[in-house]
Amino acid sequence: EGTPYDLTQGMAAGPFGSPNRGPVAPLGVSGTWERAISLHRTSFSHVAEANPGGRSLTWMGLDSPHGTAYLPFFGAAGEGAPEEFHSHEGYQSKFSTKVAWWAFNMVNEYSDLNFQLINK
Repeated sequence: EGTPYDLTQGMAAGPFGSPNRGPVAPLGVSGTWERAISLHRTSFSHVAEANPGGRSLTWMGLDSPHGTAYLPFFGAAGEGAPEEFHSHEGYQSKFSTKVAWWAFNMVNEYSDLNFQLINK
């Protein structure tokens, strides 16, 4: 954001400045949309932080990268991740309050309703 490639500006961003675009341009529009690094249909993202002299960690974010909260997971952790991060009681096509992805998805969905206002 704040660059010549800012997808939160212009007519395609709509009245609420959303960087998210549909998979194809609307009927009657020639060409294609710009593709952002953070797509709204992304399921998860992670950033690996290698630390040869200490504890390496992975920052894990569920749902779209532009609206997630990254949580640290240590490579040499003494315990596993909370149950919500590896539960099989729900998945993307089956809602469950026992699966962390759904909580992240709900926050992202609400923040996209008025992207400019919520992301200031």
